[in-house]
Amino acid sequence: NTALLHRYTDGIKCRIIITTFARAAQQWFNQLPIGAIGSFQEFRSLFLHQFASSQKLRKIELSLFVVRQKDNEPLKEYLQRFNVVALEVPSATQEVKASAFSQGLLNWDFFKVPSQKADLQV
Repeated sequence: NTALLHRYTDGIKCRIIITTFARAAQQWFNQLPIGAIGSFQEFRSLFLHQFASSQKLRKIELSLFVVRQKDNEPLKEYLQRFNVVALEVPSATQEVKASAFSQGLLNWDFFKVPSQKADLQV
């Protein structure tokens, strides 16, 4: 019963917990030098340092295509939300970002190519 675990000594707690380990955790534990762990708290700290990721997972380019403009959302707010996600996808090219952004718009008229050539002055 896990509710009774707090009653056990640190050594017993460590022996109990390692019986639940799968491949990577078992390999990690087996490579520790004998006597490397002095308490359950230290064991817990080492284990968490090894297996708990403090980094956010990076998003993939597909994440950009999930961002959509909401009904009645101003273009500026949509652009801000899109840019937040785009910053989390450093591998995305400008072409991918532009494509994802335009596909997420409610009104594509802005990006449609006019049938007649427009005079552009730069």
